[in-house]
Order: sequence, then structure tokens, then C-alpha cells
Amino acid sequence: MSSLANSVDINIAYCDIYSLKNYMIVAYPNFLVLGNPVNNNSDLKFHKNSYLKIPAAYFEQWYLEMDKCIKFFDDQSASAKQVKTIFEDRDFTYYWAGVTDIKNEKFVDISGGHESGTCVYFSFNKNEIENLLVGFSEILMKVFCLNVNVYRCFYFTLNNFLLTDYSNEEMKQIIANSDIEGFSDLCKKCCEKNNIQGDWFQFAEIVLRHKINLLIIYLIKKTMLKIDSILFHK
Repeated sequence: MSSLANSVDINIAYCDIYSLKNYMIVAYPNFLVLGNPVNNNSDLKFHKNSYLKIPAAYFEQWYLEMDKCIKFFDDQSASAKQVKTIFEDRDFTYYWAGVTDIKNEKFVDISGGHESGTCVYFSFNKNEIENLLVGFSEILMKVFCLNVNVYRCFYFTLNNFLLTDYSNEEMKQIIANSDIEGFSDLCKKCCEKNNIQGDWFQFAEIVLRHKINLLIIYLIKKTMLKIDSILFHK
């Protein structure tokens, strides 16, 4: 079965939940799910063909495509349907299409399915897409089930970057070119400040492995929330 496919029920222990107005984003080990779960004996259950699945390996591509969706809303000339592939694996593909309805309100339709037809469909206006991205940034790291002190070092590093005055393009280069020395210095400061016992250099190695996710969260928070300073996840 494709790692993207939604042809089975999901009824396993989850890591965390982020609630949107009409949907939930639920973190499971190594993937996120967007949809409307049902209550199943005090647990959550997603029925097959009712959810959108985002494996961790596709987080960067998902962010890039959702960023294009935001630009669609701001493009005054974009009114016709534009079908774009979000990601695909074997015989299962997710698409998005920008559409304008008869009242001239723009929507982004996200659908997924096999060559034989669509089996999942969501529609979002601009505010809903922005909230979806914010929720994505808040919960994506939970799928990796990291040690709590690694999370603290990760978010300490993120907060440090968010407090700078660099442009998004400059920060892309800074994070892309970061090495273990830069991250280990920040992780050491985090451990000293919060009296964390453990190998801060090892924590830094893990943060370094997640620098793409660090950049994704940075860009969403800086752009979507227009944050000049942040105190989340101290």
C-alpha cells in the first residue's frame, strides 16, 4: 500500500492534536493526518478515504505547495483552475487547485486519489489555509517522538532565530549552512538556562538533523503570524 494512501482506517495511539475550525491535524509516529476523526471508545479514529495523510518525508514539499496556495490568493490575475501536484507515491497522488466561485471568492481545493478516481477532498479559503499552515507548524515535530529535552533545545534554537532581524531569504541561507558548532552552542545555552541534565552536544546533533523542519516552522511563524518576538515552548 502506498505510504500516502488513505485506504485503511487509522485507529492507533496518537502523539498530539491541533484543532482547526472544521478539522483536526493529528500527529502519529512519522506522519500527520488532516480530517474529521470520530470518537471511538475515548480514542480517535479516521475512517478510510476520509483523511489527508502527510508522511514526515513530505513535510518540506507540503510546506512549499501550501506556500504557493497562499500566493494564489494574493494573485489578482489567478482565477482559473490551476491543478498542481502536491506529492505522489506509487499510484496515489495529492493535488491542489486554485478556484474562484461565482461570488468571486477564492478557494484552494485539495484532493487525493488513485488514477481510477478521487477518494478524498477538502476545500479552504485563504484564512483556513493560513490556519492550516500555523497548525502544521505547531504540531509537525511531534511525529518524531523525540526526548523532551531535545524538543526544548529545538524550540530554544527556533526562538533564537525568530528574535533576529534577518529576512526570510537570509535565514534560509543561515540555517542551510549551519553546522554542529552553531547548534551545539545554542543547545548548551538552553541546557544551562533550564538546568537540563544530559549531553547537549548529542541534543545539537538531533536538532541539526531536523534543520529543514526548523526552517519550515521559522518561515511559517515569521510569515503567517508576522512574529517579531516569540516566547513559545520556553
